[in-house]
Amino acid sequence: MKITTKDIAGVEYALKAMRLPMKSKGDSSSAVTFTLGGTEEVLLLGEKDAKLAKTLSGAKPGSGHDSFIKGISVIAELKANHAFWLQWMRYSFADIISSESKMHSIVKGSIGDSCDKWVSSSTINLVDDLIYAYNNYVDAGEDHEYLFEGFMLNNLPTTKKELFECIISNTPIGYELTAGVTLNYLTLKTMYKQRKSHKLSYWNTEFVEWVETLPYSWLITGKKDV
Repeated sequence: MKITTKDIAGVEYALKAMRLPMKSKGDSSSAVTFTLGGTEEVLLLGEKDAKLAKTLSGAKPGSGHDSFIKGISVIAELKANHAFWLQWMRYSFADIISSESKMHSIVKGSIGDSCDKWVSSSTINLVDDLIYAYNNYVDAGEDHEYLFEGFMLNNLPTTKKELFECIISNTPIGYELTAGVTLNYLTLKTMYKQRKSHKLSYWNTEFVEWVETLPYSWLITGKKDV
C-alpha cells in the first residue's frame, strides 16, 4: 500500500468559520515566506484559535461541534488492494476522483507487479496463464478443453468473452489499484477512529500513520496538545 498527499486546502477559512456561531474574532494570521521556488503564504495559528479548534474538533462525533473541520479538504493518491477499496466505499464523503481500470489493464501483462506481498505465486501464475491464453486466443469451437489443460478450473470458458470473465473472477483480492481520492478532515476523523484498531495493517498502520502526517492532524486524531 502507498498513500501520497497531493493537496490540502481550506485550513485558514475553516478556522474562521468555526467562530461564526458565536460571532467571535480569531487571532490567526498569514505570512509570506521565501523559498527556492519563490514565495509561499503560510498560516500562523493563533493561541486562541488553536485552543478553540482543539476543543471543538475533540467534540463527540455527531454532535456537530466539530463540523468546521469538514472545510479542510484533502486530495491524495492511494495504491491499495481490493479488500481496502471495498471497505473504503462505505464512507460517503471519501470520493474517488479517478482510478486505474482493472477492465482495461488486467490483460496488459503479468499481475505480479500489481499484487501485495501476500498473494501466492501459484495464484499469480494461474492468472498470468489465463491472460496469456486470452491474448493469444484462437477459437477452437467445441474442442476448447485442450486450451486449458492443467488450469484446474471448475468450469472451462468456451469463448474469449467467458475467458475474460474467468480472468476477472480469479484475480486475487490482493491485486492493487491506484486511485486519486478526495475527502475532508471530518471524514478522516471518523475513519481514523474506526480504523486505528482494525485487524489489517493497511488500515491500522499505513492509513493511520498517513493521517498523522497531515498538517494539523491533531484536529483529526486529538493527540497533540496545542
